[in-house]
Amino acid sequence: MADPAVVANVLPMAPCLKRNASAELIESIRQIEARADQCFRSVKILGLPANMALWSLLVGGIHLVERECDMRGDNTAHLDATLINTSSLVSTAMKWVTRYGNQSSLVERRSWTLDLAAKVNEAIELAHNYGGFLNALPMWHKNRYGVELLSPIHARFTVIGSDTDRRVSAYQKGFRPKIGRHRSERARKIEPTAKVRELFEVVYSGCRPVGLLGFTYSDPWQLWAELLPDYQSRLAAISRRNDSLSLGDYTLGEFKQFYAALLTVCATHEHLCFAWGRNTRFYPNESVVMIRSLEDWSNILSKLSRVPTTSCQAIIKDLSFDFSSSPNLHVCPFVPLRSSETEMALAPHFPLHSRADENILWVCSRLRPAQFDAASVMKESEMFAALGKTCSRYSPQGPIHLPKPTPDIDLLLTDDDSSTVVIAELKWIRKPTKIFERIERDEDVLKGFDQLRKIDLTGGFCTSGSEREFTLEGSWYADEEIQAGTDRDAAAAG
Repeated sequence: MADPAVVANVLPMAPCLKRNASAELIESIRQIEARADQCFRSVKILGLPANMALWSLLVGGIHLVERECDMRGDNTAHLDATLINTSSLVSTAMKWVTRYGNQSSLVERRSWTLDLAAKVNEAIELAHNYGGFLNALPMWHKNRYGVELLSPIHARFTVIGSDTDRRVSAYQKGFRPKIGRHRSERARKIEPTAKVRELFEVVYSGCRPVGLLGFTYSDPWQLWAELLPDYQSRLAAISRRNDSLSLGDYTLGEFKQFYAALLTVCATHEHLCFAWGRNTRFYPNESVVMIRSLEDWSNILSKLSRVPTTSCQAIIKDLSFDFSSSPNLHVCPFVPLRSSETEMALAPHFPLHSRADENILWVCSRLRPAQFDAASVMKESEMFAALGKTCSRYSPQGPIHLPKPTPDIDLLLTDDDSSTVVIAELKWIRKPTKIFERIERDEDVLKGFDQLRKIDLTGGFCTSGSEREFTLEGSWYADEEIQAGTDRDAAAAG
């Protein structure tokens, strides 16, 4: 422990970055960090067989999600936050189990008890408290957060920066204005058709109880087939990449077909669990987590999606939770209980609220970096094609190659009516899933600004006639293909 007299010398104080901190403050934070990293030692769930502990944590995570749905509905920003946080907290606790807990053992029947629920709640609550350190301390070490030492065992971390920095931070956390054009607007829920409701009733009527807190049903192929087109449409609407893009042993198109089938199975199971709990007044804790072997998962999803079984197996392995590096259950929802071949568990709530296209690219960047880099190269032409359609009235040009060492102009837009020229550096910023990745994405953006500053615009733009000319670092460039603004707007309107 730090010397109280030494600690007193650094209390109280304004938020301080690590690079500006005294040796005494750095040592005090180091001791707090070391103590936090040992917090898992007393968790009772570590005394269970690993496969039983992992299953119970998944059930506990679903409890938190269902409780939020009961309190404020199933289409709110609060539910989004609960899903994201729960996905991360359960992942943290699962990593404790596999690193520091017992070995897996053969479990004849998984039973949910009050004692087990208490152990799960303890582990998730501790993971919640530890999550603050997982986020704040890396940012402190990277000089992104300041710290105030409130006592020898209490530290308060603060985002250092201007109001603009805080607005950006709030935006990254999902906060949006309540009014104005940037206000948050949630997508309306799609109501099931009469046919889907009828098929759900048929499937539910065939459900059979298993003990007090469980139930079972036969694979509802007719219901799945009716639901599948809707989920295929949803994935097609949010995906921004070409289906032919190779992700290794399968294409993006095959992945989307697979994931649409997975969402169909998850949505069916989630709704049946809800209906069973509503009608029996006992939520089916012992059945809510779906458990199948790798072979069973592959065969069912292959049959439903019409993607080859070998490709389905490859996708499932890519989406399997790695207890050393996977960030959360949104990205890697398949959890190996005893082995990846015999017991693959899945909590249906998390895939249903994930960005599948973003997540598989993150997985690909980690497992097959060369493949991901090749996909990134293709992004430039795809991005420019999309921008060309969106900004057609501004005569988009690019890339414009300039004499070295001046960076090239990725995109140039012109508006004659307002005498405005936009010179843009294009970046494909993959959504961060970990705190360190947010720092890397910020650095990518700052690099783009730095590249723009190196383009020294010293000339003017001629907006009359069919030729526009401008000077960059003393060199003259012209584009005779650009028409005057009125002609361009007329062509766009036609």
